[in-house]
Amino acid sequence: MWLTHATVFVLMMCTVYAARDTANVKNSASKEFLHQLLEGMDTRIRPPSKDNGPVVVSVNFHVISFSSINEINMDFKTDIFFRESWTDPRLVYTEGPPSINLPSRFVDQIWTPDLYFPNEKEAKFHDVTMPNRLLKLFPNGTVIYSIRLTLTLSCPMELVSFPLDTQTCGIKIESYAYETHELQLVWRDPSVEIDDELELPQFELVQIQNVTCQKQYKTTGRFPCLKATFMLNRHFGFFLLQTYIPSALIIILSWVSFWINMDAVAARISLVSYPKAIDIWMSMGMLFVFAALLEYAFVNALSRKHAKEEHYKKTDNPQDVTEPNDHNNKQTGADFAENLQHKTTNKVNYREFARNLDKISRYLFPSIFLIFNVIYWPIYASNRV
Repeated sequence: MWLTHATVFVLMMCTVYAARDTANVKNSASKEFLHQLLEGMDTRIRPPSKDNGPVVVSVNFHVISFSSINEINMDFKTDIFFRESWTDPRLVYTEGPPSINLPSRFVDQIWTPDLYFPNEKEAKFHDVTMPNRLLKLFPNGTVIYSIRLTLTLSCPMELVSFPLDTQTCGIKIESYAYETHELQLVWRDPSVEIDDELELPQFELVQIQNVTCQKQYKTTGRFPCLKATFMLNRHFGFFLLQTYIPSALIIILSWVSFWINMDAVAARISLVSYPKAIDIWMSMGMLFVFAALLEYAFVNALSRKHAKEEHYKKTDNPQDVTEPNDHNNKQTGADFAENLQHKTTNKVNYREFARNLDKISRYLFPSIFLIFNVIYWPIYASNRV
């Protein structure tokens, strides 16, 4: 019995050592394979190509998130998987696996394109828990290099139609040292992938445009470039609830003063408020409110003039006037009566004019505001994609 257990134990140990030896042989073979493959590789020299043409580098990226779009700094922040692919004949192998995943440290041992982002303000590599890099090699010498980046990119914005605006923000990719006759950039299909869980708090992504371009510099030459443009519609619901509706209510509230007695100063003045400015809408809003206040100031002045006429009527009563004597001109009494009648007529006109102005304003201000809305909304809403 004891011999049986000992035999089983010996067989198990032999199996373990055999497996370990096999693994060591495979590891040694892999190390030798990579050593032979990378031996003599000069990372300073670009891969050779047919007829000494440019090295073709295909690019695409996967957008993980748009974390912020900043109108003040004119930039946006995005997190992407940036992928490059090219063929290097020096890395062709005939015997080996169908593909090789190389550790990230091997990036420094092969040639890689010198691509950068011209409109980049800040960039961050991700190293948790290991460097977020992928390097894959295929038998025909094709290399796929993927890296995760967080980029803050400049985005000049046109805010004339804010908040009914559509912004176009882009990612520019360019070779730093290789000119167009040495390196060619092309989009790999699909050129831009959007993560299914991507959500933008302020905007809606409505369209993506990709172009292949060339950048000409006077002193250094012409360089290949790519550009992906994101067309973003700003969400309008927030501004409708927070700005447009409250300001419209304030404007409408100011019109209530047209129905309040012109002598009730405190009641009419307290209705006018100053909303926060937001481009043309808020400017027009303040203009309407100011016009309502100005209208009241005018009718109030007419009311004061009317009160002054009432005062003259009491102090200049015709019964208190001494009849002209024989030494006075007979025309004096007639002139006085005509003057008094003219004052009385002016008194009635001032009062009636003030009332009529209030009545007209009740319909004129809402009508102008309605016309302004009819013009405002089609102009600025039509700018959205």
